Amino acid sequence: TGGFGEHKLSEIIKKIEVKTDYKISSTNNLAIEITKNGKPSGITTTISDWWAFILEGEKYQGEVIVMVKTDKLRGMLKECTNVSGGYDSWGSSSIMLLPITDLFK
Repeated sequence: TGGFGEHKLSEIIKKIEVKTDYKISSTNNLAIEITKNGKPSGITTTISDWWAFILEGEKYQGEVIVMVKTDKLRGMLKECTNVSGGYDSWGSSSIMLLPITDLFK
């Protein structure tokens, strides 16, 4: 019923980390940070039970949000590509690239 779903979502929102992916429209990959400046960060240090990705860019324009249990997301990253990147110009983060289609397998 609707009430059950609303209750479940209200519980999830209390334990969620929200990220916005601005390049998903062109890369079709979610970028998930694992280290910054050589130190664990992002998915490796979060205490959130859930991750939400707000999808931006031409295809999504912020109108799509995808949510995944953190433990499931961590498991999916074991076979992903690791690249240097980040929002600064030095590429100080280590990022795992998860194809968006992998979320739905």
